[in-house]
Amino acid sequence: MRRSFIALAALAAVGTGAYAGLNDMLPGFAQGAFDRGVAAAGRPTAAAAKPAPAAPAAIVVEAAAARPETVAARFASVGTLVSDESVQLASEQPGRLVAIRFREGDRVEANAPVLKFDDTLLMAELKDLEARLALAEANFKRAQSLSKSGYATDTARDQAIADRATAQAAVELAKVRLGKTEIRAPFEGVVGFRLASVGAYVQAGQPIVNLESIDTLKVDFRVPETRLADVRPGLDVGVAVDAYPNRTFRGKIEAIDPLVDVNGRALKVRARLDNADGLLRPGLFARVEVQADESRQVVVIPESALMPRGSENHVFRVREGRAIDTPVKLGERRAGQVEIVSGLTGDEMVVTAGQTRLKDGAAVRVVDAARQASAAPAP
Repeated sequence: MRRSFIALAALAAVGTGAYAGLNDMLPGFAQGAFDRGVAAAGRPTAAAAKPAPAAPAAIVVEAAAARPETVAARFASVGTLVSDESVQLASEQPGRLVAIRFREGDRVEANAPVLKFDDTLLMAELKDLEARLALAEANFKRAQSLSKSGYATDTARDQAIADRATAQAAVELAKVRLGKTEIRAPFEGVVGFRLASVGAYVQAGQPIVNLESIDTLKVDFRVPETRLADVRPGLDVGVAVDAYPNRTFRGKIEAIDPLVDVNGRALKVRARLDNADGLLRPGLFARVEVQADESRQVVVIPESALMPRGSENHVFRVREGRAIDTPVKLGERRAGQVEIVSGLTGDEMVVTAGQTRLKDGAAVRVVDAARQASAAPAP
């Protein structure tokens, strides 16, 4: 028992010493591991030694120069082309149509006969009235001779004078009615489609054919009352029609209606334009552009440079290789160009293609579109 107790005490002493030694070694071991970790972290690894990513490449775009211009104030409207002179030919008295002396669509001269009505009955009436006039002339001469010799009263002479005057008036009336059986062109122009045939009985006032003078045309249009100070006779106008989309016809304002239309509060304006080549026709829908006297300074850029954003419009200016997002205020548009009232000064380059990929401040490289197109391989 005694020996067993001594052995246990020795083992306890040895265990205590070992525990104390281990306690003394652990801080040093931990500190060494920490030092080794710090040293490992301080050394650059293969992944940490890779170079930083390169800056994004510049975006290729097309650009055009904004140019300042002095433009005349202008405003647009719509209207209708009207014949210089237009009439519906009709008879003033009923009768049977016996001759049509034109072909539809022909040009006729002023005072040329175009329609003829039956005049046999009126010719017979005229002969009867001329006979009555001859008798009245004879009675007048006889009464005048007898009155001078004292064998006829003044009453008989006055009656003979009145009978002669009545007969003369009847003959003149018959001649006038006879003359109206032939209708002549009141002015030079082009006849349209006839509405009656030979042999038809035509009532008085019934339209038979239209006659149009189209060597010169009028265009009637309206402008807002706010433009009253901008329009006056003599201003130039440009007229475009759908039949000739790539051509503008020039004319001048001829008259302004003194009465403003109360329904639309608009001025009724009439311009005149030459149509000697006969390209235009009355009744065509016309787009009218009025050139006013006043002028203003604007900057003009291609319409393709615009970037609409809601109710605003933006463009990208190119400055020192960067795209600058710039809001602009628009003026008028014309033939692929647009006027910039504010936002540009006229000495900038604006992006016209490729701007959908841009952001404000993005790096850009401007290329020549024509050169690119010529360098592209054939399909």
